[in-house]
Amino acid sequence: DNDRRYTDAILYRNGKPEHTEGYCTDVYFENAIDFISRKTDNNEPFFTYIATNAPHGPFHDVPETLRKDYENEPLEDLFVPKVNERRLRGEKDKLGRIAAMITNVDENVGRLFAFLERKNLIENTLVIFLTDNGPNTARYVGQFRGKKSDVLEGGIRTPLWLHWPSKLPAGAKRDTLAAHIDLMPTILDICEVDPPENVALDGRSLLPILLNAAAPWEERTLTIQTHRGTQPQRYHNFMTRDDRWKLVHPSGFGKQRFEGEPNFELYDLQNDPGETSDLASSEPDILDRLKEIYDIWFDDVSSTRPDNYAPPLIQAGTPHENPTVLTRQDWISEAWGPQANGHWNVDFRSEGEYDVLIRFYKETTADRVTLHVGESTYDMAVPPKSRSITFEAIGIMESTHRIFADVHEDKTVTSPYQIEILRK
Repeated sequence: DNDRRYTDAILYRNGKPEHTEGYCTDVYFENAIDFISRKTDNNEPFFTYIATNAPHGPFHDVPETLRKDYENEPLEDLFVPKVNERRLRGEKDKLGRIAAMITNVDENVGRLFAFLERKNLIENTLVIFLTDNGPNTARYVGQFRGKKSDVLEGGIRTPLWLHWPSKLPAGAKRDTLAAHIDLMPTILDICEVDPPENVALDGRSLLPILLNAAAPWEERTLTIQTHRGTQPQRYHNFMTRDDRWKLVHPSGFGKQRFEGEPNFELYDLQNDPGETSDLASSEPDILDRLKEIYDIWFDDVSSTRPDNYAPPLIQAGTPHENPTVLTRQDWISEAWGPQANGHWNVDFRSEGEYDVLIRFYKETTADRVTLHVGESTYDMAVPPKSRSITFEAIGIMESTHRIFADVHEDKTVTSPYQIEILRK
C-alpha cells in the first residue's frame, strides 16, 4: 500500500497503521516535538529516539524543493574515484536526491533545537546525533577509504555529536575510541541509573571522558564483523582495532563465506588513517596480538545461547501483531537478488484459520503462485495485473512451519515482494 513512498506514507502508531501527511522525516520530528511538549507540560522527564529512514534508497521520493537546490552543484567532485561519463548523469542525480534527504534531516534538527530553545529546555537537554555507517557508494570520506558495508574506516567510522550546554563546553573534541555499544552505558550514567546486577553491558560510559579530557581511560579494542548469511564465518569481513593498530580482513560484505586462508591486513591508524600501507608482514607480533583478541571475541559471541546462530523465530497468530508481515530482509536464503527466493521459519502460536496474502512488487504478469506451509502446498491462479492475491482460511497447526511461495512467471520462478499472515 505504501508503494515505497516517503511522502504521505502509511506509518504505524503504537502498532496501528496510520495515513500521515507530509514527508516522513518531517512527520517523525513533528511527533517527537509533540511528545516532548506533552511530557514537559506535565513536568515529566522524557527520552526521545528519532531514527530516520532517510537518507536511504529508494531515491524516487525526496523533498523536491531541496533536490532542485542541488541540480547545478558540482556533485561530481564528491565521487571517489571519478564516475565515467556514461553513468555520471544518473549518479549525480542520485547524489542530489541523497543530499536533499540529508538537508531535510538537518532542517528538522534545527526545528528541534528551536523548539527546545522556546521551551527553555536547551541548557539541560542532552542531544546526541550520530549516523550508522559510511556512504552507500564510493564517494568523499575525507582522508579515509571505503563505503557502507566495508570494514575499512570509510565504511565504519562515523561522527558522534553531543550537545548539552549545562555540562559540555562548546567545540570540545575527543579522539577516544568509542562505539554504539557505549551509548546505553553513557545515558544510564548521566541519569544515575545502575543496570541490573545480572546484566553485563558490552560498552562503557563515555561520561568521564566527556566531562574531562584528562580523565583516566583504559585502552580498549573494538571488533566489527558484518556479512551476508545466516552464520558468521571466523575472520570473514571483520576488523579489530585499538587506539593505534587495526587488523582487518576486508573479504566482502555481500558474500556469505570466503574461500581459502584469510589475507590479513594491518594498519597503523595513527600514522596512516587512510589505510594505504599494509604492515602485516613487518609487524607480526602486533598482528598476532590483535588476532588473538579477535578470536576471544568470536568465541564469546558464538556461545551466548543454545543454537547460537539460529535466526529468531517470527511469530504469528498472537494478539500482539496481527497480521504478521514477512519481508525479504528476514528470509533465509543463499541470495537476495530480484530473482532469488527464500523461506521463513514462522512460529504459529495458535491453531486456527489463517489468510495468507501474497503481495507482488508491482502489477504482476505471473499466472500462478504456489504457497508452501510446512508439508502442505496450495496453488492459486493469478488474475492479470494483480498487486496481490490471498489464500483464504488455511488451517494451520500450532507449531513452527517453514513458509515460502513460488511465483510462476514466464517460465521462471521468482519470489513475492511480501507475505502477510492474518489470524482470522
